[in-house]
Parts: sequence; structure tokens; C-alpha cells
Amino acid sequence: MAAARVAMWVACVLAMAAACQGRLRVGYYKRKCAPAEYVVRAVVGNAVRQNPGVGAGIVRMFFHDCFVQMIWGKCCICT
Repeated sequence: MAAARVAMWVACVLAMAAACQGRLRVGYYKRKCAPAEYVVRAVVGNAVRQNPGVGAGIVRMFFHDCFVQMIWGKCCICT
């Protein structure tokens, strides 16, 4: 149950990050929130250790999100 909550939290955070188009890069939060990358890495790592399927789900979510945005972008350009 706790792993499901962590996975849902991670999915929500990643969905919000994908929606903002901020051109994020490693070190982006270094000045604003120094431990942010460490916290996300730790939470995702713990979730994957508890349930290895979470890692596959995150990769799948990134793939589908990227694919949908790519197709939507092409459709917008064509019209």
C-alpha cells in the first residue's frame, strides 16, 4: 500500500514536471531547492527497491507522455 502511494506521488510529480515545459536539466534546482534532485532520486529508488514494477511503469509513462506530446505537436504544426 505504501509503495502504491509513493508510486502515485512520483507519477503526479512527473506529470506536473512534464506539463510545464521548463527545459529542465541536471542542476536546475541547485539554487532554488538544493536537495530536490536528491529527494526525487531517493524516493524513486526506494519505490523501485520495494516494487521493481514501479521502475517499468515510470519508463512507460515517460515514453507515452513523450510520444503523445510529439504526435500532438505534429498535429498542431500541420493544421
